[in-house]
Amino acid sequence: MRLLLIVLLTAMGAPAVWAARVDALLAKFIPADTVSLMGARMDQLRQTPLYVKMMAQQKLPQLDQFARETGFDPRTDVQELLVASPAEPDASVVMAHGSFHPIHLEKIQVEKFEGYNIYAGPEHPVRPGGVGNGKSGFVLIDASTAVAGPVDRVKRAISQYKGGGKTVPKDLLDRARAIGDEYQIWAVSQGGWNFLSTQLPQTGSGVNFGKIFQNLDRTVFEADLRNGLKAAAMGDCKTSEDAKNLSDGARGLVGFGRLSVPDNQPELLKLWDAIQVAQNDRQIVIRADIPQNLIDQLVAMFQAAPPRAVRPPHRMKPL
Repeated sequence: MRLLLIVLLTAMGAPAVWAARVDALLAKFIPADTVSLMGARMDQLRQTPLYVKMMAQQKLPQLDQFARETGFDPRTDVQELLVASPAEPDASVVMAHGSFHPIHLEKIQVEKFEGYNIYAGPEHPVRPGGVGNGKSGFVLIDASTAVAGPVDRVKRAISQYKGGGKTVPKDLLDRARAIGDEYQIWAVSQGGWNFLSTQLPQTGSGVNFGKIFQNLDRTVFEADLRNGLKAAAMGDCKTSEDAKNLSDGARGLVGFGRLSVPDNQPELLKLWDAIQVAQNDRQIVIRADIPQNLIDQLVAMFQAAPPRAVRPPHRMKPL
């Protein structure tokens, strides 16, 4: 599952659209226990400079082999993407629209469930008896609709769809539909567990904005990557005093980030200067407006840096 998510979300290294309207068919698959939704308009995202540069760096031999053997490549076949997450790690289910015409799927078929075939994911080769719960898999609903994730979550999504999607969280959908169609990536959540608190990367200087969002409810994230990065993240605190303290903490993180910039990389100062923090009663809003030339410099800097050991991402404990 993690490999598939890396491919589908690689533009932000893991971050948040595809439009102001969440696709009605994909929405029917959202499990009732979902507390966080993330969407991406992949057909638009693939054309952005950042995505092109980031994908050029990715080496995913397992997925390359999977695409050759099955004719199904999430990197190119997906047009619209919706990720639904419950309040627990590694349990997200991915719903996608695209053009899916795989071949040789009979070699990897796992099991039948409610009239659909669930196939093993690219990082889990088929073994006798199937992959079982806890392993990843995907199902093709039709030639343009696919669902992927842990097998037990895929089954739950199928059951939700077969039941007409009557228990889909309405508040999450309403807020997702309110996001402007100029954003290619978005996320909304309710409760303390959210996409931003678990997926925002920690910088090399130790600045971790994800901790800020662990204390927020009803978070919203939106990003436009067509020309640089224009993004906003916001959420609600319990009281206005909490919001003031948290916004002061966020500004402190920005200041610490500026102080941590190496003398030989002064261009990084512009990155921190592009981040603004505001408070509106109980709400905190963090905005970033990073020009394309700075994005290009940062990508070139990361490409030139020596590879470092990859650590497992920090995950917040379930509520």
